Amino acid sequence: MSKRQGLLIIGAVITIATGAAVWRTSVLFRSDPLPPVHVPQPERPDPDAPGELCVDGSGPGPNETIDDLIGKADAVLAVRLVTNRTDRVDLGPFPATLAYTIYDFTVLESVKDNFRAGDSVRIARLGGRGSYEDGFPRPGLGEKFVVFLEWFPKVKAYQHLFGPATTFRIVNGELQPMSWHFRTLQGRKAADVLQELRRVAARHGN
Repeated sequence: MSKRQGLLIIGAVITIATGAAVWRTSVLFRSDPLPPVHVPQPERPDPDAPGELCVDGSGPGPNETIDDLIGKADAVLAVRLVTNRTDRVDLGPFPATLAYTIYDFTVLESVKDNFRAGDSVRIARLGGRGSYEDGFPRPGLGEKFVVFLEWFPKVKAYQHLFGPATTFRIVNGELQPMSWHFRTLQGRKAADVLQELRRVAARHGN
């Protein structure tokens, strides 16, 4: 084998290895389209709504797991929206008027925190009722979710930990992630996942 042939072979091996690494990275971090999200009933427009909002791009670290997020969350619940009643909270004019809509959900099951089935939990979403976040549709009446929440004292309610990254619709008893971060849970039985989350929460002492 000539020196030139040897260099060509080495170059080919490096190219293949580099391509494989790039492919693995793209598989891990690409944002493939998720299955269509069905919103049962659009909300009535709010003339004070700021319009379309950008989804917060923050999310769990690349090595963080659902187990890690249970430790970070103030509450982990299965909930259902059973009322159209909402409250609005304005946090002031700087840098722009920050209006939050507070939804009242009914707790179906508590994984973390002291909620019981049937309790009400207030969850805040940025914007008026008529605004929306592309890729993070607002809840429709009757919809069920598994949510990871953090306490938001300024509005005296909870908000979604990492927004859509830790929010999962329950559709026909199965989980539907609202972000690509934990898409491996797509189609998992909600009852099975909740049982696993309870075991993790117990290890955290919750």
